[in-house]
Amino acid sequence: MSEKEFDMVGIPSAGLLYDHPELKNKEALEVFYMTTRHEDILTSPNLMASGEVLDVLLKSIMVNKKIDVHNLLPGDRDAILVWARATGFGADYTFSIKCPACGSVQEDTMNLNEIGIISLDENETFEFKMPLSGKIVKFGFITYGQQKEISDTIARKKKKLKVKIDDRTTLTLLQSIKAVDGDSEPDSIRKFVNKMRPGDSRALLKHTADKEPRLDMSYDFECAECSHIERESSVPVTVSFWWN
Repeated sequence: MSEKEFDMVGIPSAGLLYDHPELKNKEALEVFYMTTRHEDILTSPNLMASGEVLDVLLKSIMVNKKIDVHNLLPGDRDAILVWARATGFGADYTFSIKCPACGSVQEDTMNLNEIGIISLDENETFEFKMPLSGKIVKFGFITYGQQKEISDTIARKKKKLKVKIDDRTTLTLLQSIKAVDGDSEPDSIRKFVNKMRPGDSRALLKHTADKEPRLDMSYDFECAECSHIERESSVPVTVSFWWN
């Protein structure tokens, strides 16, 4: 295999949050450069319709086939996909944005090679004291596969059970909370989550989001129409990301 066929891609977690031997303590993973074969995946109508197109692409460009891409943390997954996009199609990414002040829609461009990495805080204890209840919660970061499972569960409930309430917050908390005041029993965690006050749940979710290793895909937006300036949130890595 030629060395030019793949490269080492650094991941935000540096492998510090994995137990799997293929991922544990791996600061970078081997990833194939995209070819026309991979572009065929992106243009497959069946894969696009199924919603699995990026999962199939990611699996195909991983050199180590022992790695289950669903076990990757979202930030690590994004880092690999952004690298593949930048090296396969070019670093300039043009996207449409709506000004939150005047409502005008305009295009902006970011250089994918200039995206920074938000690494894991070396002082992170993975514990959080709830501001209202005072409970000490041990938490973890959920994987891309767990996120997908949550979305699939919600979709099934809406389709089969006609459930209109989106319980993403509850399902996310059940996946991310590992113990409450030292009690790691699943039934105890479930009871705690079901009785949690909104102020506590929002504080915990914000804390985990702030601490999670990820790409820093935020940018400074200045409206060409009204000159409004705002620090925008992350640019999502979706299928359209590959064509702009």
